[in-house]
Amino acid sequence: MISYLVSKSNMLKQWTISLILILATLPSFSQTDTTSIDTIVCLPKSYLVIAIQEIKYGDFAKTELEIVNDNYTIAQRQLALKDSIIHKYERKEAICIADIGNLNQILDHKDDLITIEEKRARKYKRQKNGIVIGGVTVAVGLGVGVIFMAVQ
Repeated sequence: MISYLVSKSNMLKQWTISLILILATLPSFSQTDTTSIDTIVCLPKSYLVIAIQEIKYGDFAKTELEIVNDNYTIAQRQLALKDSIIHKYERKEAICIADIGNLNQILDHKDDLITIEEKRARKYKRQKNGIVIGGVTVAVGLGVGVIFMAVQ
């Protein structure tokens, strides 16, 4: 944007310099023929000053462009590095989410195993209680039978 404004404001100067350069390169103004004195063209000093200023401005603009291009390259590298870091952490996040899902499945499976084992423990407890009650019943029955037989 700044370059555009500067180039817009200096357009007249650039036209002037272009005209001077074109006129200076025409054969009628060329200084390749040094034998003839009438080929010398005198230009006002202001044109020379403007030409020198424009050449300096062009050099500054080239230097500025190189600096801007270097900064752009550095910014691109930094952006690529940041993108790779973001991508790396996205992959780590996906792995962590997958691990959490796997651990949740393991917990669900362990909960199912605990439920099955609790049911099995209750079943064995009932069987144990049944055996104890059956054994007590048999013992009481035998005791009553022995007493009953002894009484008779």
